[in-house]
Amino acid sequence: MTDELTFRRGDVFLLRLDPVEDSEQGGTRPVLVITNDILNTYNPVVTVAAITTRKVDRVYPTEVSITPPEGGLTQTSKVLLYQTRTVSKKRAIRYLGKFSDETMMKVDEAIQMVFGLVAV
Repeated sequence: MTDELTFRRGDVFLLRLDPVEDSEQGGTRPVLVITNDILNTYNPVVTVAAITTRKVDRVYPTEVSITPPEGGLTQTSKVLLYQTRTVSKKRAIRYLGKFSDETMMKVDEAIQMVFGLVAV
């Protein structure tokens, strides 16, 4: 099924993230694709950020709050931009949806903070 999937920046997929080490986000969970579409087209891997439904009442500058049904999510969630991983596309279970341009602008701001591209 993964061969049929197209991965684009801003897409949300359900992925299998195990195995993990220490405090890495694991299990089967939604993730946000953050790599650009050129890389997503030609590489067998994509870089993703984990999405969680835990502790959504507190959102830090390195996280982005998501309200359903955005991205095909069914619960209030947040994207953890400090929990990024490059993973095989074969880990994908299914496509869930896509984030709006407005949400992706917030994602970009959080990514810049995480990777030190702006002053904190």
